[in-house]
Amino acid sequence: MELDLKSLKTFLLDGDGVLYEENRPFPGINRFFDFLEHRGFRWALLTNNSTQSVNAFRERLARFNVKATNDQIFTSSSVLGAMLAERFGPGAPVYVIGEHGLKQTLRDSGLTVYQDNDVPGQVAAVAAAIDRQLTYQKLQIATRLIRAGAAFVTTNTDRTLPTPEGHIPGSGAVVASLIASTDVTPIVMGKPEPTMYEVALKQMGADPNTTVAIGDRLETDILGGIRAGIKTIFVLSGAGTQGELQSADYAPDLVIKDIATLTDELEKAW
Repeated sequence: MELDLKSLKTFLLDGDGVLYEENRPFPGINRFFDFLEHRGFRWALLTNNSTQSVNAFRERLARFNVKATNDQIFTSSSVLGAMLAERFGPGAPVYVIGEHGLKQTLRDSGLTVYQDNDVPGQVAAVAAAIDRQLTYQKLQIATRLIRAGAAFVTTNTDRTLPTPEGHIPGSGAVVASLIASTDVTPIVMGKPEPTMYEVALKQMGADPNTTVAIGDRLETDILGGIRAGIKTIFVLSGAGTQGELQSADYAPDLVIKDIATLTDELEKAW
């Protein structure tokens, strides 16, 4: 084992595929958090999932008997909202392709949200993400606005989203369509860009040298952690597979079966 588990003090965790699958917690989740609490270690949830608000994720964790505050939850939507509010100012108009969680988070950030056919002649930005009510008309409006000069931003470029029935198209599928129709590359807030990790490190006052990113997607969670300059643990309980490691030109510091096995190893180290 190359990673010195005893050196770790802060744990930045992905949700889906690491701690749970939708509303089903993975075995060992409570023992893992009990270990962190007992040792006084800090942790935060960092998720690319833009379909729900910070409050919704906190409430989901509570249903799994995991106590968290809003300050411990970073979503691609919340980081995007903060960036847009800082860049364009309070009340800035944003056209959104996305679901309720993204729209509400942007409103909570002080932005003016437009959706569907409700759109002014100009907006500061177009924010695109997974949208299970996506229509050609939404793509048409977004394309026109981006081509007219609106900033093109997205929560993440995840190609798929895991569900109990299998993987479904994610934000990346929506974003790919707009890239094709506008020839514009979006600003990405979520993983594998390091932004969300960097925001969490700063707000938590964490030392990158003693911080680890834990995720089930090599191309997002792990690559994002590497770009942020922190250690990484790749768990095989979600979307990722051992076979992906063979073709990647980067590697995690540790590969492990699941969160329960990681807890076993942490307990051994301590």
